[in-house]
Amino acid sequence: MEAYIQDETDFCEDELADSDAMADFTQVPVGLLTVIPEVSQQPGPNALHLEPSSIGIILEGTIVMDDIKSHDQAICLIFGLIYALHLDYPKCLKNTFEFIQRVMLSLGVGNLRPKLQSLKNALLQ
Repeated sequence: MEAYIQDETDFCEDELADSDAMADFTQVPVGLLTVIPEVSQQPGPNALHLEPSSIGIILEGTIVMDDIKSHDQAICLIFGLIYALHLDYPKCLKNTFEFIQRVMLSLGVGNLRPKLQSLKNALLQ
């Protein structure tokens, strides 16, 4: 999906092991903090962690919610927080959030931007 919408997510995501000290999140506009049990850590930066210890939500450099049990619940909570607090989507994830909102959740009106329309068309083929 990143090839179509070209979001730059390098500094918008982070992972911690259970024993890690609290990291510095002051530069993270919006993010999910996935805490991974040490016994289940897989090597490599692209390892898939389907059973985290907990998930937290970071807004404007501060952990605002934690102990969320699933990624899908965390994504829904992020959308609710962004809406309730009148925040803009972070620049690094604008296309990703807009795709989820407009295509997957069918919220919003008007035409999609060309990048998002291309992704939607590719997924529907």
